Amino acid sequence: VMNSLLGPGLKGLLIVSFLAAFMSTIDTHLNWGVSYLINDIYKRFYKPNESEKHYVFVGKIMTVILMVLAAFTALKMQSISKAWEFIFAMGAGIGLVQMQFSYGLTLMDCGKYEEACDAFQEAVRVKPDFAEGHFLLGHTYMEKLSETERAMNHLKKAEKLYIKLEDFDRLARVRQALAKSQGGSSRFVHQVNMLRFTE
Repeated sequence: VMNSLLGPGLKGLLIVSFLAAFMSTIDTHLNWGVSYLINDIYKRFYKPNESEKHYVFVGKIMTVILMVLAAFTALKMQSISKAWEFIFAMGAGIGLVQMQFSYGLTLMDCGKYEEACDAFQEAVRVKPDFAEGHFLLGHTYMEKLSETERAMNHLKKAEKLYIKLEDFDRLARVRQALAKSQGGSSRFVHQVNMLRFTE
């Protein structure tokens, strides 16, 4: 169909769009993997008191290593079905929640926001206290689907969970989203800022 309907210029634009989506997905998963390695392993067990500059530098090195490992793994794949078998095998220890969350992020990269919300909904159904899942549901409903009521519901759940987790950086991010969903009134934003100072 593309060969018969699209001219050379539009074909080139389509190829560039595919490559951009491909690179976006790769960037997302590389950054995601490195953040786990840095925050959950390296920073926690090996170098807990280093500067942010140090962690960024180590993160860049780990990104290159992960990219090389991913390329080597891809070269060894003989078919798409084998690739899916490998993904499910690797994800077996992560569980359904993380698989659904990862699937939702991939769908967001592809612009399929309703399907992404379905994936995030499944993740929070299995794990109701999954704060990041509730936040992304709230963000997507508000920014991409313009469903304010649903957005507020999930953002408020995320807010409660981040308070419980004492994750004040992400809590501030949720409260900024809540302020925006309230129309960004100066009074509400002031209340949000006061809450952030009292944490």
